[in-house]
Amino acid sequence: MNYRKLNLDEDYSVIADMFVRSSMGVAPQKDTLPYDGLVAEKDGFIQGALFMYTISNAPIAILGFPILNPSYYGDRSGVMLNLIDRSEQILKYMGYTYVYTWSGTDAFVKYLKDMRYVEGDKDVTHFIKLLN
Repeated sequence: MNYRKLNLDEDYSVIADMFVRSSMGVAPQKDTLPYDGLVAEKDGFIQGALFMYTISNAPIAILGFPILNPSYYGDRSGVMLNLIDRSEQILKYMGYTYVYTWSGTDAFVKYLKDMRYVEGDKDVTHFIKLLN
C-alpha cells in the first residue's frame, strides 16, 4: 500500500467515479475540493482518498470528503484509519493544532471515535453558497 499526495487534476475523475458508485451517489464538484489531500493506492489502483483544507489564519485544518473505493474489498478500515492518521501527522508538522471534520456515515463516525475525536453538535444542517 502506498500513500501519496493527492493530485487533484489527475486523480479527480477516478475519485469522482468512486463517489458516484458509493452510497453518496454523487461526487463533490472539483472546484469545491482542495489540492491538498492523500490517496491510498496499490499498483495504480486508488483504494481511498481524503481531502485536507488548510486555513492560514487559524490553527485548525479540516478533513473532508473521505472516500473508499467501492471496488476495493481488502482492509477498508485500515485504509481509512491510515489516511486519517497520516493526514493528522502532516497537519501537525505544518503547525496545525486542531482538526475538524464531519460525517454522514456510521462507519466514518466509528473511525473518528476510535481515533479519539470528540463529537460536537448533533442534528446540524450544513449549508454552502457559491459567491459570485
